[in-house]
Amino acid sequence: MHISRIYVKNYRCFHELDVSLNKSLTCIIGENNTGKTNLFHALRLALDNNLPSTYRQLREQDVFAGQDFRRPNQVIISVEFSDFNDSETSLAWVADWKIGDLEHARLSYRFRPRRSIVDSQTKDDEINGLRLTEDYEWKLYGGGRIDPRSLKWHENDGQPVSFGDLQYFHLELLRDIRNVLNDLGNERVSPLRRLIRLDSDTDSEAQIVDILEKSNEELELHPMIQSIGEGLRDAYSRTVGEAFQDIGLSLAMSEASFDSIVRSLKVLFENSTMQNRKFDLSMNGQGLNNILYTTMVLEAFGRLTAAENLAGNLLLIEEPEAHLHPQLQRTLFDVLSRNSSQVILTTHSTHISSQAPLKSLVSLTTKSDDIGTLATKLSLSSMLADKEVADLERYLDATRSTLLYARKVMLVEGAAEMFLIPEMIKAVRNVNLDRYGISVIPIYGTHFDSYAKLFSGDGLPKKCAIISDGDSTDAIPSTLPEDTCMEVTEFADCPPEYVRVFRCQTTFERAFTFHESLEMLIATLREFGAPRVIADLEETKQNLEDNPLMTVEQKENAIRPKRDRIQSQADRRDIGKGRFAQVAARYAHTLTRLPDYIDKALDWLLDDETDPTTN
Repeated sequence: MHISRIYVKNYRCFHELDVSLNKSLTCIIGENNTGKTNLFHALRLALDNNLPSTYRQLREQDVFAGQDFRRPNQVIISVEFSDFNDSETSLAWVADWKIGDLEHARLSYRFRPRRSIVDSQTKDDEINGLRLTEDYEWKLYGGGRIDPRSLKWHENDGQPVSFGDLQYFHLELLRDIRNVLNDLGNERVSPLRRLIRLDSDTDSEAQIVDILEKSNEELELHPMIQSIGEGLRDAYSRTVGEAFQDIGLSLAMSEASFDSIVRSLKVLFENSTMQNRKFDLSMNGQGLNNILYTTMVLEAFGRLTAAENLAGNLLLIEEPEAHLHPQLQRTLFDVLSRNSSQVILTTHSTHISSQAPLKSLVSLTTKSDDIGTLATKLSLSSMLADKEVADLERYLDATRSTLLYARKVMLVEGAAEMFLIPEMIKAVRNVNLDRYGISVIPIYGTHFDSYAKLFSGDGLPKKCAIISDGDSTDAIPSTLPEDTCMEVTEFADCPPEYVRVFRCQTTFERAFTFHESLEMLIATLREFGAPRVIADLEETKQNLEDNPLMTVEQKENAIRPKRDRIQSQADRRDIGKGRFAQVAARYAHTLTRLPDYIDKALDWLLDDETDPTTN
């Protein structure tokens, strides 16, 4: 059995969220503060038997700010299950909660006005001044004939579910790990303690306690321990006086009980660089300790779900990449993806998202205040065909998968644009793209189609500007500079509110060769050793400065031959376009204008009035 759908209405940042999940692993991605943790907490409200009931009675900060709960309203968190017919335990658990075709079952958390208000059948507009703490209550319901998207606050649907029914479903939350040593020492949350408890039995516990008792007896007989013990007893007696002489003292490794042994056990590492000596976790790096902690949680979770007669289970993991280098991130993700239980994880790691199948990715995007956070499953975008999904899974490496996390995207052909465009924009427009959440993503080619189709209302609801070369030197009007944006076009079948193409007439290198960029180009070429080209550019620069009244056409005629020379330098085998642009970026601060097509692309990205995510 697995969770196939989550529906959330009016909970925290979610006005309405409706998303399907994978049977095995689902990756929740998105910017900071888009609601990844809120989604986990919503699932816990509906499913977690260990979540105290007080958390289910919502407060002001728990309801969607765009809705007025002084009038009758509701919070719904609905979870649908599939594939339960193969397990008698699962089938028995959801037997009374089946819906529709009977292949699905539903369990819902509802927070709405109390029964007396619901039963009053009073019209909505006649009720006002409701208070969350006094006039609202939470209940769990199973099944129902009405889809939660259409369920009104006063409608009763499904049958009540007792809190005790949740004990047959095990939900485990592995929070973002910040202090492994502290958590391992905390008896309430330590996965090591849980592992020991799951494996222990009465005979084993007695044998282990016996070992400790014998060790303590031997320890007490050692001359050094006896001497220290006698000294402590004498000092204690002198301090407390006659009234407490009946209280004795002894030295031992631990109280001879199984609980004290469990509290005392530690995981020790052994490393050849430490001469194979065992050492405490405090000597370890945070990354390896996080891996160890996660491993213990997974082991305990696996043993518990195998040992218990459970109807289902779910593992929630927050940002498993914390403190891990890329190889360990990918290794951990591979382990999680092969876990036999259903796993939902949140991540900011491009190394994880680039490895995850596209069908496993769910993107959270913050929209306007009255809409809240939107969730989309990327592989279900209506723009993408199966072949394009396969292409994206092949091409979304750690660099290109940055587009999944950006607020807005500028797709470019290669490394040259990636290195130089952000610095040009910063110099001329005083815009730091990172501060605006705009990522420049190279796709290393001109195959924009699949990437562009990710951006849509049911895919990634973000603006994507495609920066493209015209790759032509023919039939260019002599009066127009080559960086002129001849087209601001729609792309394929992509909605123009999300995707626009900004194309120059020739190549990127030719397009950024103009009067105002000569200083940058001269400084760049000095590093590569091109004295004749440098001399030519310096002469042209001086001529243009000495004749400020030249027309646009005259300036263009003066610059046009220089573009060929810049292009040939960037194409040199010992330089290359990427390296040329990388060096040029260091001198981009000398620019005073942008290529026209890049300037127009930036204007469109920064224009909030045309931004579909704010409408």
